[in-house]
Amino acid sequence: MQRFKFVCLAAFLLISSVAFAAEQTVTGKIKSVDVAKNSITLNDLPLDVTRKTKITVDGKNATLGELKVGRSADVKYDDVLDAAITISVENDAVTNQPRTKTKAEEISLLANDSLDGWKPLPAEEKSQWTLKKGILRLDIKGPSLVTEEKFSDFDLHFEFKLPSKAASGVFLRGRYEIQLVDSDFRTKEGKPLDPISGCGSIWGQIAPSKNVYRGPNKWNTMDVKLTGNVVTIRMNDELIIDARTLNGVTRGALDAFESEPGPIIVQNSEISGIEFRNITITPSTEAESVSDDSTSDDSSSTLPKFEGAESLIAADSLEGWYFKEEIKDNKPNWEVKTGVLTYKSSGPSLISDKKYGDFEMQAEFKLPKDCNCGIFLRGRYELKLTDTPKNGTTSLKPDGRIGAIYSRITPSKNAYKGTNEWNTLEVKLIDKNVTVKINGETVIDAKEIKGGPTGPGVDHAENTPGPLMLFAHPKGVGAKFRNIKIKPLDQ
Repeated sequence: MQRFKFVCLAAFLLISSVAFAAEQTVTGKIKSVDVAKNSITLNDLPLDVTRKTKITVDGKNATLGELKVGRSADVKYDDVLDAAITISVENDAVTNQPRTKTKAEEISLLANDSLDGWKPLPAEEKSQWTLKKGILRLDIKGPSLVTEEKFSDFDLHFEFKLPSKAASGVFLRGRYEIQLVDSDFRTKEGKPLDPISGCGSIWGQIAPSKNVYRGPNKWNTMDVKLTGNVVTIRMNDELIIDARTLNGVTRGALDAFESEPGPIIVQNSEISGIEFRNITITPSTEAESVSDDSTSDDSSSTLPKFEGAESLIAADSLEGWYFKEEIKDNKPNWEVKTGVLTYKSSGPSLISDKKYGDFEMQAEFKLPKDCNCGIFLRGRYELKLTDTPKNGTTSLKPDGRIGAIYSRITPSKNAYKGTNEWNTLEVKLIDKNVTVKINGETVIDAKEIKGGPTGPGVDHAENTPGPLMLFAHPKGVGAKFRNIKIKPLDQ
């Protein structure tokens, strides 16, 4: 035992030395835990855990308050130089070995009490986040934080604590929001959130299988695995989302370039005092591609046969279309992949090269949660494509709901299948009389468009042919189209 104490004391001095380094792991039996002082004692060795640490119990991540006396634990320090210290209870040995770096190396995103590697979002706003003793805190309402580095497939760990009634989130690849919301949070109508938007959900897409949130002002853990568009989430060591497929980006996404790496975003909050700690990410060692759930396949389409029509979507190019305004950084905000046209990020609308007078057209479309976009017929009359729920309330006015001619004609019914589902669209426009079918159901039956052009179209000369314009509304990011076909009727 004397030898063991001597070895532990030597190890403790080494751990305290600033000349020593990078990854240190201390293993032993827990003799005491002092949450107030942020310290634990492994065997007879006191350890200060106010620095960046990762604690695991039986191979699982743990917070200080979850540790139990008598159990084994590993305390891992990452913030020094290039070595590892392991104290082994079994053989009373101290090993000092160089650290082997691998592609699967865990990366701390909150290292050295510095926000290096993060920037405010929007970038022009001043950050109101502070990082002290490893705790990231939003002191007053301000912008979100986004990592400068981007990631593809990864394992992400973080811990969070929410004040009463607070709501925040963490965006994976900047596109998929894990909702973090306190149980006391209420909507403007005074109602609690539905499970599909509750704590631990993929906002508006996937509800957690159970509610394991611990309540306001308590630390919670979150472990996330994202491979391609498949996500698994454990909250407080409970499996709440098990290998579920993501169906498009969520509200507030940076963009919809789902096949590309993206950053981690820590979302702001209307209520100050939200806190995060121990944010670590481990990139995948396998070269697994980020899959897109969308492929163009006429054989799976439920559209009727359309003889004599021309296709407006090439297999993998935007040939036949141009942008309403100049694109930024020479990076188009629309993309065609395997015949699917996707509105990837906020930017200009997309306009067909050709102009049409009277015509029939068909298309299929898929809308993410709360999507708001449309197709301008002849570049003048906006046919609304909005994520309009069949049940429940919506803030959309009747002439702004799916299938409407915006501000001109209200649809007779809601034939929309739902969020992230492929829907069919059929349109016939003769002079100013329009017929619209959604999923085979007529929602506008040969009604005249009265009152002139609508919205920010491109052609207001009513008695001449005009192009199709896919409207790039800021809330339309993530909308997908396929099998867009048109047949002129005045030739």
